[in-house]
Amino acid sequence: MSGGRIALGAFGERYARAHLEKAGYRIVEANVRLPSGEIDIVAEEGGVLALVEVRTKRGDRFGNPEESITEAKAEKLIDLGHEYVEAHPEWADRWRIDVVAVEIDRRGRVSRIEVHRNAVDGG
Repeated sequence: MSGGRIALGAFGERYARAHLEKAGYRIVEANVRLPSGEIDIVAEEGGVLALVEVRTKRGDRFGNPEESITEAKAEKLIDLGHEYVEAHPEWADRWRIDVVAVEIDRRGRVSRIEVHRNAVDGG
């Protein structure tokens, strides 16, 4: 992944964390490394664990951020969710996968942020 894409992703994740906190989420941890991959944000909202995937895009040339969640990516998120909950069994029956879509305009400003709760069925 190029340095520009890494920086864009890191910016989107920081922005998403702040947005989620303002929306009432309590951030538990971020950038959680597991044997099969990484969870961008782990948060709690209303007694439910939210495993959050942040998708940040500049422009809409290749679709919006939500459209970048392919079937393979959705399956990977579900696997990561099960792996995380296996290590944290207190959340076994109270978790979901959310997606935060962040769009950046040509001036480098956030033009849209949207939280999709339970966006990937598996939690």
